[in-house]
Amino acid sequence: MTIAESIEKRARQLCDVAERIWEYAEIAFEEKKSAQLLCDVLEREGFHVAREAGGIKTAFVAEYGSGGPVIGLCAEYDALEGLSQMVDVRKHPRVEGAPGHGCAHNLLGAGSLAAALAVKDVLALAGQPGTIRLFGTPAEEVLLGKPLMVRAGLFEGTDVMIGWHPDHFNAVMESRTTAMCSVKFHYHGVAAHAAIDPYNGRSALDAVELLNISANYLREHIRPSSTIHYSPQIKDFPPNVVPDTASVWYFVRATDTRTAKEIYNRLVPCPKAAAEMTDTTCEVEFLGGCSDYLPNRVLEQVLWEELDKSRPVVYSEEDKAFIAGITENMADFLAPTQKRLMDLYDIDASGKLICDFVAPLSEKRRASLVQGSMDIGDVSYLIPTAYLSVTCCGFAVPGHSWSLAAYANHEVGKKGMLRGGEVMGTTALRLMREPETIERAKEELQRMTKDAPYVSMLPDGSL
Repeated sequence: MTIAESIEKRARQLCDVAERIWEYAEIAFEEKKSAQLLCDVLEREGFHVAREAGGIKTAFVAEYGSGGPVIGLCAEYDALEGLSQMVDVRKHPRVEGAPGHGCAHNLLGAGSLAAALAVKDVLALAGQPGTIRLFGTPAEEVLLGKPLMVRAGLFEGTDVMIGWHPDHFNAVMESRTTAMCSVKFHYHGVAAHAAIDPYNGRSALDAVELLNISANYLREHIRPSSTIHYSPQIKDFPPNVVPDTASVWYFVRATDTRTAKEIYNRLVPCPKAAAEMTDTTCEVEFLGGCSDYLPNRVLEQVLWEELDKSRPVVYSEEDKAFIAGITENMADFLAPTQKRLMDLYDIDASGKLICDFVAPLSEKRRASLVQGSMDIGDVSYLIPTAYLSVTCCGFAVPGHSWSLAAYANHEVGKKGMLRGGEVMGTTALRLMREPETIERAKEELQRMTKDAPYVSMLPDGSL
């Protein structure tokens, strides 16, 4: 049996898993039904499953096989707030205001499951040594699941890691990403009538505004590739009330962990100073953080070769009509995605609505920086890691959107998911048979981290 044959045999089962996780639509650290579903399937298939791994209630580690090499796969399954959506070409919430899979993590989790089960099938028939290890990693959307699992030591003993994500392109993730930390500052003051006795009040909102002003001045003095962005978290106070509570949520991003920590340490005095100026108190709630992602060129070559020879997706007329319908309603996003293809790969995709080709390995993409962050970055500092993108939506789809949530339960998305599972499965099996490739990948990681070892963004102690 081949990887492709195993996935084809299991296609309906795998799509059912993706559909059910899409319906559950559970946000970070609340993915109880999603994690349970994946664990139940894995246990029935003969995997040893450690639930609530590392004391994290919705994390798990599932393992099949014996001996080395040990190949790791990452599964994610958390949804996003407020992106509930029907499978429709127009914005049409299933439940108004409810969570939805606007990042298609239902496909991500089921696709990684597909790879793990397919490798298990081949190992069982061939009787060859090797271990496949599927990590259930919750809370990716808040960039916290994998850093916590790293701190718990759950990835130790894994030789290489393969990750993937539903995307616009069939490609290998060659770019570095940013390190990030997430923090909320909560102010507490004294309420008062803003007209009659404002002098008796101590405004928490004033403190938030003063903090934001100081942060805006700080922006001038950080590296151009770094960013500070925030979102006020204010209750609905009428203007004639001095608000006694107000919060603000900050993200700090930089090209590496050390720079992100440096900027964070320069930001932290600002909320304290704002509290002193307004005679309020400030509580700092550090929510989490992750490292930048280190691409591994040795593994990327193998992953790209397996992607390039994988079976292309065939879209039905109904699929094409759905793609055209989404594109019509999200037309403003078509050209920017096509431009990204030109910028990264010199590919002219004008006239196309979806990626039906494999993007080549690209020096231009290697030199680029993704301003966003991925929590697999923490893993990539410790284990050679390669990351795959597989087309699961048309070009005219922004990330974290209702349109991606619609694709995430459509045949277009599920067909991409099965292809992603096939590529990860063939890559894992090939690496098991090429221990020398794994050694070269480890040597590359050692060279990259020799002068910049892993530093966690998480504070010491509990979070």
